Amino acid sequence: MPDQPKFAYQCQNCDWGTNDDQHVNVEIDDLVERVAGGELMPHGQCRKCGSLVSGPIDDSTKEAVIAHLRAAGWRIEDVSERVVISDKPYPGKWDKKASESYDAYMKRTEKLWKAIDQTKVINFQIADGYASYFVSAGTPLVLAHIPYGDGYRASEDTLNGLTVDRVKDMLGQSEALAEVFSAKPACTVHEKFALGEILSDYADDESLTFAGYLKLFEADDWTAIEAAGITVCMTYELDSGPQVAKRLKDLAESAKRTFPKGFA
Repeated sequence: MPDQPKFAYQCQNCDWGTNDDQHVNVEIDDLVERVAGGELMPHGQCRKCGSLVSGPIDDSTKEAVIAHLRAAGWRIEDVSERVVISDKPYPGKWDKKASESYDAYMKRTEKLWKAIDQTKVINFQIADGYASYFVSAGTPLVLAHIPYGDGYRASEDTLNGLTVDRVKDMLGQSEALAEVFSAKPACTVHEKFALGEILSDYADDESLTFAGYLKLFEADDWTAIEAAGITVCMTYELDSGPQVAKRLKDLAESAKRTFPKGFA
């Protein structure tokens, strides 16, 4: 049985050692040449003979090693900046059963889709549909493909080019859209009138909220607005989101004053 080291931090060459990591020189000369791939990372360099010192690796040692490698020209990836694509789809029975009709399959998978928290989903426009991915919080961020509808997937170039900041921006758009399409109280008849006047393609959908539209326009978030397929009538010559929001509120209030009991 090999002798146990006398110190927590022991030189691999001479008798020098210490139990206080503050006494170890964590700057290692020629680290890349002295430590081969797969070998345990030394804690530092002996102050007596310059050989490598073994010992427990703590965060300060890791940071010193990473700084040394970066100074030597190595690209050390920060895991907190990574976006990983899972090789498994979002959980659920997404495959079409052999005995299942297409309509039954679409109705069943639509329920799966609606059960997903849409504020954690990012979408990429593909042909006439979208490639959808669920974002799991953590380090690194993990994206799981959602095989809903046509099951489109984003290209490898698109996915490989994603950054954490870009994913967070897309999640912000998803959250804004979820606000618009949330199951909150329906618009009043006066709010529906205002929306119908201002929006080119407004549909009388009970799931849409007036507050959700206002939030999008007041934020001037045209990326999210376009992603929702919302277009504004050119008749009013409204140049900005806040102008659209103000006009919507003014029309709704005007309609409420003129027709307090609604429209015949």
